[in-house]
Order: sequence, then structure tokens, then C-alpha cells
Amino acid sequence: KSLADVERAVCHLVVTDSSDPLSKGMPVCGNASWSVPFALALPSLIRFAQCLRAHRDAAHARGVTTMYMSLDLWNALKYLTALPVICLSYLNHHVDAEEWVSTWRPLWLLAAVVNTTYSVYWDVTRDWELGAIHRVIDSRRQLLRHDLLYSREFYYYLIASNTAMRFAWSYKLSSHLRSRVAANLVAACVEAVRRFQWIFVRVEVEIRKIANGERKLVHERVELAEAVNAAV
Repeated sequence: KSLADVERAVCHLVVTDSSDPLSKGMPVCGNASWSVPFALALPSLIRFAQCLRAHRDAAHARGVTTMYMSLDLWNALKYLTALPVICLSYLNHHVDAEEWVSTWRPLWLLAAVVNTTYSVYWDVTRDWELGAIHRVIDSRRQLLRHDLLYSREFYYYLIASNTAMRFAWSYKLSSHLRSRVAANLVAACVEAVRRFQWIFVRVEVEIRKIANGERKLVHERVELAEAVNAAV
């Protein structure tokens, strides 16, 4: 979204004869310009390429020559799901209203739901490692892992609020909604809040991984010392 805003600002600095930055009819800097969806899609395309590179490097390190579905490929698919939202929204400026309502808007809504659902799943099960779908429910019939830094209520709030606020990001990816300035400001603020609270559990996961790695190293050293003592 920030790249799309930069595109809009630079375009209006260069094109001096444009007076209304929110006009749908402007051929160069308006919402109908191809540069807007391109700028919106560019971050997702970059992350998509990074995931493919990470997958290739991991496959090379493991000596895998055949195609296999690594987590990096699934992560790449997550970024790929943002593209239909952007492209279908762009069509709003190039089809008549009846065709948009009857054909393309339902597809745009479906693409937004798919992108949001996939992103929420990835947040919960991969970035936060909270379980839910791919983990076994614990003895208390709850969908969270056992080693939690915060209260369970906080994690449930986080999952629910993150799901709701993820839809705001789909709003920001849609160029045909950019003329609604107040709504876009609210969506940007909501996304800032979502990312702020997302980082708490993400940092917790990384700290837990470091701690687990250190415990594993200590355990291996103890086993090595015991083996040496037994040999002596």
C-alpha cells in the first residue's frame, strides 16, 4: 500500500495538469491507471519471489531434486492469493456497472475471503505456532499450545481481532475503493494496530525457539559428557 501511495504522489508531481487526485477519469494518475495495481502487487510479488528462492535454497541444502511442497511454497501461495484481489478490483474501472455487480464483484469478494482466510491461518498456525487446525487438541479441549507467555484469553482475543482486521487489508488492496478517503484512513490505522499486536506473539515464538535450541545444546553436551565418563 505504501508503494501505491508513493506512485500516486510521484505521478501528481510529474503530471502537472491533474487537479483531482481522486478522479476515476484521469488517464494517468487516476484509480484506473495500471500503475496503481502494479504498485499494490509489487510487495506481494517480491515476497513471492523470496519464498521461491528460500524453497530452492532449502531443497539444494537437503539434496532434494524432485518437487516437494515445503513451507516456503505454501508461504509463497499466501502472497499469490493477494493478486486476484488486486486484479479484480482493477477491473472495476474498465467494465460497466452492471457487469461489475453481476460478475466481477462476487469474484472480487471471493478472492478477498480466500486471501484473508489463508493469511489468518498462516498467522495462527505458522507465525504464532498456536496450533488450531494442524495440531492435536490438548486435554483441556483448547486449541492453543501448552507453553504460553501470556494468558489464554489474550491469545483468543488476538486470533479473533486479527481475523477481523485482516479484512481491512483486503480493503487497502482494492484500488476501486481508494476514493473513500475516510474509510482508507480507518483501514490503515486498523492495519497498523493489527501489525503492532501481531509482533508480540511472533517475538515470543522466536524467543521460545532460541530457548529450545539452547536446551537441546545443553542436553547434547550432557549426553556427550556422560558417554565420555562411561568410556573412561
